[in-house]
Amino acid sequence: MGIGDWIKNAIQPMPENPDELFLLGLKYRNGEDGEQDLEKANKYFEAAAKHGHTAAADYLAESLRYGIGTKRDIKRAIAIYEEAEKAGSAEAACSLGQIYEGGDEEVPSDMEKAVKYFEKAAEKDYAPALYSLSHLYLHGDGVEKNEEKAFSFMKRAAANGESIPLTALARMYREGIGTEVDINAAIDCYEKAAAEHFDMAECILGALYFEGTDVPKDYEKAKNYFLQALEHGNDEAYSWLGSLYTQDDYAERDISRAVSYFEKGVEKENESCMLHLGQLYRRGCEPEIKPDIEKAKKYLNLAAEKENGDALFALGSIARGEGLYDSAAELFIAATQTDNDPDIEAWMELGSLFLFKKQEPMKALEFYKKALEDGISEGAVMIGRIYSEPYAGGPETDFTKALEWFNKAAEMGSSSAHFFLGRLHEDGRALPSYFKRAIEEYKICAADADCIYAEDAACAIGDLLQSDKTDSTGFHLEANPEEAKKWYEKAAANSYGPALYALSIMYRDGWEGTAPAPEKTVSCLEKAAETDFVPAIYALGCLYESGFENILPRNGEKSLACYRKAAEKGNPSAQYEVGLAYSRGKVVTEDDAEAAVWFKKAAQGGHPGAMCELGELAYFGEEKDFAEAFHWFSMADASGSSLGTTLLGLMYDIGQHVQQDCAKAKELYEKALSAGNLEARFYLANIYRFGRGVPQDYEKARSLYEDVISVGYEGYNAPYLYYQMAELCRRGKGGPKDTNRAVALYERAAGYGYPDAMQALADLYRSGDGIPEDEEKAQEWERKANERLYGNMKEIAAMQQRMKALAEK
Repeated sequence: MGIGDWIKNAIQPMPENPDELFLLGLKYRNGEDGEQDLEKANKYFEAAAKHGHTAAADYLAESLRYGIGTKRDIKRAIAIYEEAEKAGSAEAACSLGQIYEGGDEEVPSDMEKAVKYFEKAAEKDYAPALYSLSHLYLHGDGVEKNEEKAFSFMKRAAANGESIPLTALARMYREGIGTEVDINAAIDCYEKAAAEHFDMAECILGALYFEGTDVPKDYEKAKNYFLQALEHGNDEAYSWLGSLYTQDDYAERDISRAVSYFEKGVEKENESCMLHLGQLYRRGCEPEIKPDIEKAKKYLNLAAEKENGDALFALGSIARGEGLYDSAAELFIAATQTDNDPDIEAWMELGSLFLFKKQEPMKALEFYKKALEDGISEGAVMIGRIYSEPYAGGPETDFTKALEWFNKAAEMGSSSAHFFLGRLHEDGRALPSYFKRAIEEYKICAADADCIYAEDAACAIGDLLQSDKTDSTGFHLEANPEEAKKWYEKAAANSYGPALYALSIMYRDGWEGTAPAPEKTVSCLEKAAETDFVPAIYALGCLYESGFENILPRNGEKSLACYRKAAEKGNPSAQYEVGLAYSRGKVVTEDDAEAAVWFKKAAQGGHPGAMCELGELAYFGEEKDFAEAFHWFSMADASGSSLGTTLLGLMYDIGQHVQQDCAKAKELYEKALSAGNLEARFYLANIYRFGRGVPQDYEKARSLYEDVISVGYEGYNAPYLYYQMAELCRRGKGGPKDTNRAVALYERAAGYGYPDAMQALADLYRSGDGIPEDEEKAQEWERKANERLYGNMKEIAAMQQRMKALAEK
C-alpha cells in the first residue's frame, strides 16, 4: 500500500492513534527522558504516516533524506515529500524545493522544480520557502534577478517574527536592497530578532554600536549585546568583546581583559580571536604588551590552519619583513586561495614583493593582472607604472601602454590612476605635454582624501603653478604663486612633508607682492622635518650650520644632529656633511677613519664631493694610497665634479699611480677650467709657468695666476699661488717687472707660513733689488724662514730625547 493509500485511509477507523504515534516518534527522535532512539523514532513516524499524518511523513522523509536513524534513501524521501505536498504540506513542498535546488549524485539540480515547489509552499506563507525564494531572486538563481521581489518575499518571511528572516530583512533595509534604505526599520528588525535571543542579531547590533555604523557609537550598548550573544552561544562575541577592551576611547579599556576574551575565543576554536591575538602581539600595545613576533606567529598560524586569508596575509608580511621572500610569496599566494575569507589584496603584495624585493618585474606583472581580475583597480595602476618606469628585467618602456592601463584603472574608479595620468600629461612622455589636462587629472586625485597620492597630486599642482612654462600645445602656464600656495597648504594640512618643505622655500624667497617671511620659513621647515621628510631634515641642518635671519642661531650640535638623522635615512648630501664634520673636526673629534665611512656612503649615493674627499684622504693621508686616490678622482670626474677632474689632472701632471702625462693633465685642467674651477686655473698656470708638456709661456701663466688672485682665492694652494706670481713680478717675466707688487705677494704667501716667500723677502731686503736695502728686515724675515723650516725638526728632536729618557727608565 502506497503513501496515497495511507492518506486516503485517514478517514477510516485506525487501529492506532496517529497523533500518539507521531508524539512517540518525536520523543525518541529528541531523546526525551534520555530515551533517544532514532531507529525507533522512524518506525513510529512511518506508522503515523501510514494513517495520513503529514507531519510524521515530513519527519520520516527528513530521516531518509539525511540518513537519520536509517540508511539514506533520497528517492524514497522525495516520494514521501511529494505525497505529503499533495496532501497540503507546505513543509514538504519547501523540502522538495531545497532538494532540487541543491541536487546531488542521485538527484540532479533542477531549478525549475525548485522554484515551483518553493512557490507552492510560499502560497501558504511558509517562512522557510519565502526565505529561499528571496535568495533566489536576490542572486538570480533559477529566476531572473529581481531585488524588489527578493525584498517582498523576505518581508513576508519575517512577518511571523522568525529571527533568521528578520535578520536578513534588516540587512536589506540597511543596504537598500530592493527597497529604500531605512536604518530605523533595519534596527527594528535586528532588535526583534535579538528579543528572540537570536545570537547573530545580537552580535550584529553590538557591532553597529561598537563601530558607530548607522547608529551613534555606544560602547555600553555594544558590550551588552555582545554579552547576550555570548550567553546564547555566539563564539564570535569573544572577538568583539576583546576588540572593545582594546579601544583607546573606551572608558573601561583593559588590555588584559581583551587578551582574556581573545584567549577564551581561541579555546573555542574561533579564528577571529586567533587573528586578533596574532595581530596584537605582532604590533604590540604599549605599555601593556610589547611586540612579540613568536607569539604573533603562534596565533596567526592557528588561524592560518583554518585557511584564514587575513592570517596568511599577516604571516606573509612578517616573512617579508624578515627578508624571507620565498616564504612570503608562498603565504601571500595561499592567502588568495583560501575558501575561508580569501585575501585578494595579497595579489598586490605579491606584485610589490616581486617588483621591489625579488626584482622580477615580469612575475610582478602576472600578480598585478590577477589583482585586476579580482576587481582591484590598483593592479592596473601598477601595470601602468611598470610600463612607464624602467625596471631591470622588465618590459620595454612603453608610455602608450602605460597610458592605456592608467585609463583602465581610472575607469574602474582609481584615484591613484589620475595622479599618474597627470604626470604623463605634464611631462609629455606618452603624448604631447598638456598642462591643463595634467592639472585636471591631479585635481581628481587630490579630491579623494583616502587616496595615498592625494597630497602628491596637490603638490604637483603647486609645482606646476610656480613653473611659468609652455606645454607642447603652445599653452603658456603663467606662474601663480598665490594659487600654488593654496595647493601646498591643502597637502600640508595633512602634515605632508614635501608640501611643508615647498612652503618653507616660498616663505624663504618670497614672491611678487609678498616679502620673505623668515618665521614661517623656519616653522614650515621644522614641521616638514618632523614628518621625517629627508630633504627638510637636511635643509634644517644647513640653517643651523649657517644661522638664519636672527630666527635660528648657529648651532653646530643641532646642525650635525640633523645631518646625521638625514644621513642615516640615506641622504648622500647629509652623509657628506657628516663626513666633513669628522674630517674637519667640527663639533666632533677629528677622525679620518669615521669620515671615510660616511664619505663612502655618500659616494655610493653618487655624491661627487664625497668622492673627492675620499680621493684626498688617500692622496694626502698619512698612509698614502695613490691607486685609491686615482680611483676616487676618476669617479668624481665621471660624476661631473670639476674638482675631481682637477685632482685627476694633478696625478697625470706629477705622474702618481699613472705615467706622467702633462698633455693629459692639461686636457683635464682645461675641462675643469671650463666648469669654473679655480684650482684648475692655478694648475694650468703652473703648466705654462714651467713648460710641462707645452712651450714655456710666462705671459699665459701670469694671466692665469692673476685671474685666480683677482677673486680673492684662499684655498689650499694660496701660498704657492702668491709666491709664483711674486716670482714673475720680481723678475719681470710674462709682464713688467714690479718689485713692490712682488713684495706684497711674498708677504701674503708668508702670511700662510710659506718659508720660500719669507726667504725671498729676506733676499730682496738684503740686496735692495728694486726696494731700499734693509738688513734688519732681511734678518727678521730670514729668522722667520728658518724657524718655519727647522722648528718642526727641533720639536721632533726634543720628543726623541724624551722618548729615549723614558725608555732608559
